[in-house]
Amino acid sequence: MQKWSYICGVKVITQIQDNTKYMIIRKIEIVNFKNIETAELEFSHKLNCVVGLNGQGKTNLLDAIYFLSLTKSALGTPDSIVKGQTNDFFMITASYQDENLTKNETIHCSYKTGNGKIVKRNGKEYPKLSEHIGLVPVVMAAPNDNYIISEAAEIRRKFINAMLAQIDGNYLNLVVKYNLLIANRNKLLKNPTANSDEIIEVLDMQIAPIAHKIHLARQEKIEKLRPIMQEIYGGISGQKETIKIEYISELTNDSLENLLQQNLPKDKILGHTSVGIHRDDIKLIINNHSIKRYGSQGQQKSLTLALKLAQAKLIFQEKQIKPILLLDDICDKLDPDRVKALLKVVCNEDFGQIFISDTCGKRIKDVAKQIGEDCKFFEAQNGNFKHKKSLTK
Repeated sequence: MQKWSYICGVKVITQIQDNTKYMIIRKIEIVNFKNIETAELEFSHKLNCVVGLNGQGKTNLLDAIYFLSLTKSALGTPDSIVKGQTNDFFMITASYQDENLTKNETIHCSYKTGNGKIVKRNGKEYPKLSEHIGLVPVVMAAPNDNYIISEAAEIRRKFINAMLAQIDGNYLNLVVKYNLLIANRNKLLKNPTANSDEIIEVLDMQIAPIAHKIHLARQEKIEKLRPIMQEIYGGISGQKETIKIEYISELTNDSLENLLQQNLPKDKILGHTSVGIHRDDIKLIINNHSIKRYGSQGQQKSLTLALKLAQAKLIFQEKQIKPILLLDDICDKLDPDRVKALLKVVCNEDFGQIFISDTCGKRIKDVAKQIGEDCKFFEAQNGNFKHKKSLTK
């Protein structure tokens, strides 16, 4: 099936794939989430635009939607801070429907001081939060995403883990088990006992096969991510540069069994495990050079956007579920040509429901026109949101 649409004044054809699935967030209720004291909003099934000055709650609304899918803030804000200093709890509840409006889901996330976090699906609490991840996939792109490039390898591992956790329900369990075993190994390395060597040997036998599975999963998905990311970046940049993503792991050339055994004397001196998939990284390259060292701010911004959009498309390809796409102030740091190219990518039918925030009402209205789908506009002010029929400022 084909659909005609206008992108930046150019008539293009997009392919509509039949029998695909995605979840639509129809209604959300928020209490005490950051600067949002109370909010109750109903959304469009396709495009939702939120406008407001910085600090008025745009990002917090998108973060609440992200929280419902991954049970944590996209910005890394601890739950105890999310609720604010004067409150002892926060709560987010949302109702979802599938694209055919035949399936309904209600997700509830709450946190209370002293009681911790609770996540419920249709009124039933999850025994483990990890069981919820992937039910409603979500991808968020934000102005500070350049930290994926500039910060330490741990940040890029978290990106990989978040992506794979939404694709494979068992992946997160493997990572949790691996980290627990490594923590126990490190305790023995730092504070050895009479039978430490025997216990470490047993731990190593448990660690190695789990690490192997994680390594294979990361390697496979990054190889699949690479061409998607290259295609999207080419569209955003106008084919001006070539980019590449590489998976860096010590397990690529050797087994973890051998690495742990070879490095045990050094690990005893260091007091921690110096080899393993907890040291993995991804290398981002532009025109055969490290983008961290040689990429401009515009190139880095375009690459992180391509990385996030490629993540969304890979989730769709792997699960046949279109993720909710959250685009927070992404137009602010891009030149007009790249904004137009980005919108052309976003119009692709591989994306489901879209939320876009911006400080400029006119710009976000132009964005809505170019996407050309059913749209709702919201204005954010001091943590409150008003549904607007149109935006002019």
